Amino acid sequence: MDYAFVIYGEEKIWDEMTDEERDDLFAQHVRFGREIAEARLTIRYGARLARPDIAAKEPRAEDGVQEPGGLWIIDLPGDEEAMYWAERIPLVHGNVVDVRRCDRPGDRPDAEA
Repeated sequence: MDYAFVIYGEEKIWDEMTDEERDDLFAQHVRFGREIAEARLTIRYGARLARPDIAAKEPRAEDGVQEPGGLWIIDLPGDEEAMYWAERIPLVHGNVVDVRRCDRPGDRPDAEA
C-alpha cells in the first residue's frame, strides 16, 4: 500500500539556509532513499516541493505557518512500517512529517464488502 509522507515547515527557512546546508539536506534525503531501497521497498516518488515561479509575486506565509516543502510516496506493508520510516525522514528547523495512506478504490481497510 502506498503512503505519502508530506514534509511541512516554514518556507522562509529554506530561503535562510546556506547552499552548504541545502546540499547537506539533499544528501541526507539521498541516503534515506538508499535505506529504503536496501530494505527492498519501492519508492514511488520523492521531491522537494518548490513554489511555482508564478507564485513568486504572492506574499510568503506568516511566521510560524508551515507549508508543504517535500514529498515521498513509498509502497509499504502497513501503518507500523509507515511510522517507522516517517521517523527516519531527514528534517531541519522544526519541520514535521504528515503521514497519509494513499487509498484507492478497494484499498480502504474500513470499506464495507
